[in-house]
Amino acid sequence: MRGLLVAGALLATPVAAQAAGPWVQAGPTGFPPMTAVAADSDNVYGLAADGDVWRSAAGGAWTRQSRRPRRATEALAVAGGAIYVESTAPNILSRSTDGGATFDRCAPDGLGTADPHVVAAAGGRVAVIRGRRLALSRDGCRTWIRPVILGGVRTVTRSASTWLIVTERRSQPRGKRFRLLASIDGGATWKVRATAAAMTLASSPRVTRASLVADRVNPSRVWLVHEGKLTRSDDRGRTWSDATPAGFIVDLVVPDAKRTRVVHVMAIGTSTRKPIVRTSTNAGASWTDTAIPDTGALRTAPHLFAASTSRLAVAASGIWTYVL
Repeated sequence: MRGLLVAGALLATPVAAQAAGPWVQAGPTGFPPMTAVAADSDNVYGLAADGDVWRSAAGGAWTRQSRRPRRATEALAVAGGAIYVESTAPNILSRSTDGGATFDRCAPDGLGTADPHVVAAAGGRVAVIRGRRLALSRDGCRTWIRPVILGGVRTVTRSASTWLIVTERRSQPRGKRFRLLASIDGGATWKVRATAAAMTLASSPRVTRASLVADRVNPSRVWLVHEGKLTRSDDRGRTWSDATPAGFIVDLVVPDAKRTRVVHVMAIGTSTRKPIVRTSTNAGASWTDTAIPDTGALRTAPHLFAASTSRLAVAASGIWTYVL
């Protein structure tokens, strides 16, 4: 693979300012507009609109890991020590294994140039959705397979050794269009694990690229966001139950990085219409609030919310972090 760019010396950001409450903001003075945030272990990574990758270790000062200017750079995934960054102009998926200092261009996935989304997992497993088609890699994006799947792929996640996807078959009646499929052999074969009724999906559900999320501690647990609701499966996607916090519309879900029954959501209050983070310590049975500081309007995107082992992070006007 062809190397993209080698970073120079790391550049420290200005000292983080204390916001109201426990949230701390990185920047915005001298800090570029951020389009995505991700976390791995106790590191939080931010992706700038110009393609730069920034890192904060254990809540310390932010450093620019690399300079790799690309337009329309928006997808960021970090797992197992690898960082994946997606750019759309030109269309490039690249990977770093040295904390973002250098990047190599991934092999073409064969899916065209539309609508990128990246999901990464430990062991070099990576999935890409474009135009509702799926490509999978077992070797850190050096080679790809493109599974034959009936219907368009709407969302994907990986739970332990299992790939899970929600597909839509537009030729079927509404009640049968959406299904949850699972593959335990790297994408070679797929079996139906749940119907739309089992997942409590509406006849025309709002399923985004970030809707399906595997728990980070419990390999049997999977979360699904749809129609502003949060549902949970404790048997690898076979049966589902509602876990929606009352009075809120859920946009994104992030399972805790180290606590098995802890989960965080970014939600909108139905009465206040303001974004808020809610946390549950009992797998969604009850919730507590962590008000997001006045960040302004938040975009609806799959890469705005993340959790390291010690902090929550929100990408908005700069990146805001919260000590867990």
